[in-house]
Amino acid sequence: AELKKTQAQILQSEKMASTGQLAVGAADEISNSTDIVNSNLKSLNKYRKDMESFLKVYEETEKSLPPEALKKIKKVKQEIDFDSLLRDFGPLIDESMEVTERIKKITANLKE
Repeated sequence: AELKKTQAQILQSEKMASTGQLAVGAADEISNSTDIVNSNLKSLNKYRKDMESFLKVYEETEKSLPPEALKKIKKVKQEIDFDSLLRDFGPLIDESMEVTERIKKITANLKE
């Protein structure tokens, strides 16, 4: 009876070790993927800031364009809801970066 009990404990211990190894492997894969997404979001955020700088200069000179060009630009801005796009772009990137940080913390805890 003692031998069977010890064997059951060893089996349970091996199962736990295998489960732990599986969790660490999954956490590593998730963490690596999250790092890539986070890096891309940081680049995208920099590009957004550069684009906003460009748009400020453009808007200052836009008034000097011919009326027909201004009409086309206004139409496209309405079609793509340009003001909402500019307003939402930064917060969407920021929120995504926050989520990737939470995922990194979860995977770190899973590894532990």
